[in-house]
Amino acid sequence: MKQIKTTIKLFLLIGCFFIGNIKLVAQVNLSNGLVAFYPLDNNRLDYSGNANNGNGIGGTGFTTDRFGNVNSAASFAGTSNSGNITIPPSSSLTFSTGCTFAFWARVNSATGTFGNGSVGAGGSQSLFAKAGDAGGGLWQLSRFSGNTLTNEIGNNSTPTLTGTFSPYALNQWFHYVVTMDAN
Repeated sequence: MKQIKTTIKLFLLIGCFFIGNIKLVAQVNLSNGLVAFYPLDNNRLDYSGNANNGNGIGGTGFTTDRFGNVNSAASFAGTSNSGNITIPPSSSLTFSTGCTFAFWARVNSATGTFGNGSVGAGGSQSLFAKAGDAGGGLWQLSRFSGNTLTNEIGNNSTPTLTGTFSPYALNQWFHYVVTMDAN
């Protein structure tokens, strides 16, 4: 009986080692097809090699990121001195077949802007917008109310997709991945 237990343990050890080697072989090259990468480490430079560097406009600065790294996330002053980061037009940022945007964000105020330009609780905050491409432009809006963060993602010529994070507390980091195809 003792011999069987030893054989089973040895087999399991070999099986785990074999599976571990399979996992090491499968790797993803994250820079393949990358057209812009902004670590926001106290600057707005594009680290992809495509020189799609951003410019800060209005109340734009840097703050602590979700890991506690100082000056490693963009910060915007809000509705009183709204800011944004703009990226000049570039051929590498013209998407004819599709693209994916991925970023971390947090909302720290329930105050935003309404469609008529007025400011107040429940107004929207735009986390990103991309003009042109695939029939208009791709944009995202967030609105905080109660304990719910409502998100809308749309294109000027297609229906809007809506989703919620609930319960959501102000200053909570969350991750967005938005994919757009040619339609």
